[in-house]
Amino acid sequence: TSPLLPQALLDGLLILTCLPTTVNMCIFLTAASGGSVASALCNAAMGNLLGVFATPALLFKFFGASIELPFVAMVLKLCNK
Repeated sequence: TSPLLPQALLDGLLILTCLPTTVNMCIFLTAASGGSVASALCNAAMGNLLGVFATPALLFKFFGASIELPFVAMVLKLCNK
């Protein structure tokens, strides 16, 4: 447990790192840096297809069968903003 960040935030960051990247950001950043857009598109498509299987496996590895997040409290806090 980090003294700087709450456990729920750390869990959320870990979940985000397990997700595949978006296609538009891959293409935009590759084009902006002068890279091969075709390779970036192929890589992003393959990553998203593999992400369907890899994301649940990674989440299960890191969190086990369940995770404790204050879901209702988070939704209510988002709705109140």
